[in-house]
Amino acid sequence: MIELHLKEGGPPLMVELEEGVVKRLVAIGVVVATPLGAGRWELRACQKVGVVSIGGVVIWVRPKLTIARLLWLLGWAHRALFEAPGPVALEESDDLVPALAEAFCAQAERALQQSLLQGYREVEGSEAVLRGRLRTEDQLRHRFGLAVPLLIRYDDFLADIAENQILKAASSRLLMLDGIGANVRARLRRVRGLLADVSDVPARALLPVWRPTRLNSRYHDALALAELILSGGSLEQEPGQLHIDGFLVDLSKVFENFVAETLGASLEGLSGRCQAQDQYTLDEQATIDIRPDLVWRVGGRAVAVMDAKYKAEKPSGFPQADVYQALAYATAYQLGDAHLVYAHGNEVAKEWTIRHAGIRIVAHTLDLDMPPADVLSQIDELASRIALSAGIRSVPGADTASV
Repeated sequence: MIELHLKEGGPPLMVELEEGVVKRLVAIGVVVATPLGAGRWELRACQKVGVVSIGGVVIWVRPKLTIARLLWLLGWAHRALFEAPGPVALEESDDLVPALAEAFCAQAERALQQSLLQGYREVEGSEAVLRGRLRTEDQLRHRFGLAVPLLIRYDDFLADIAENQILKAASSRLLMLDGIGANVRARLRRVRGLLADVSDVPARALLPVWRPTRLNSRYHDALALAELILSGGSLEQEPGQLHIDGFLVDLSKVFENFVAETLGASLEGLSGRCQAQDQYTLDEQATIDIRPDLVWRVGGRAVAVMDAKYKAEKPSGFPQADVYQALAYATAYQLGDAHLVYAHGNEVAKEWTIRHAGIRIVAHTLDLDMPPADVLSQIDELASRIALSAGIRSVPGADTASV
């Protein structure tokens, strides 16, 4: 087993690896690889962090952010609380998976401390006596009108429900990953043991649906963590390819979700409504789809468009691809400005005025290394600047404002 360690934005690693392994790592966006000859490669981390195992090679990718800060950002998309004095107390860790496993253990143990949550679930079966409702069509089709056994459908009160199925799936998932200590593994096995009679979620199947209620409130934080764990473990497998396993978090998506949630809420606090991933088209024939990360509408009219970029995209030949994209958004929505939001350190705050169009593209930055309260203050300040740029005089709580 070969174990490699990379860090986001850190120095490259020179290693000797099989070409097939390197190609799969590049295909799933874990590394950028440069061949050095004789089976040696220069590997640099991309924007996915976590751990991945493939062909006898385990690669750990650490974020520039602290793990506690990354989990706090993740929590905005997964309804998890990761900030003291919240329900999850985190020890600082260099790697994401061990910290996440320990946090999940704490929440799962708390959720299951009293007893397994039970609920009603629709069950189909056959009985000698009527229980619940008769499946009349099935009785006629499969029993040819015979009186017994009766094909029935009834609601049973049991522990084999969505909430417990998700917790079991997450504990099983974590037990498959590298880097989790013996103590946490033992706790995960105890959690899974408590859920032994609960159905397994089939591989690649959609997670069962659950809804937060007063009755399952003690499960909420554990379920939020479980959904996060299961979403990060969905690595695509292709027929004939090397098997790949692990847990990866895409920092660009984390940042995009965080900005959409927090900036959208802050703008709505001023006025109007925000739509994340707004579906629109660039051309009059409606053949070129666009989907900006956030569109702010006041009185039903778009007044600002924003795109979150964890790191500036600079593909060969198009070094300012983000600016081109923002220009397309401003043009389609008939706006004089468009806003790009970057993570501080990956790009700098600046602006461009587009020749002959008069459209202004403004790049803002957020310093994610600051304490959470200060990060949220930056979001509020950004919302105020966007409102000023759009000429909006806020009417808090209203869907209309003066322009």
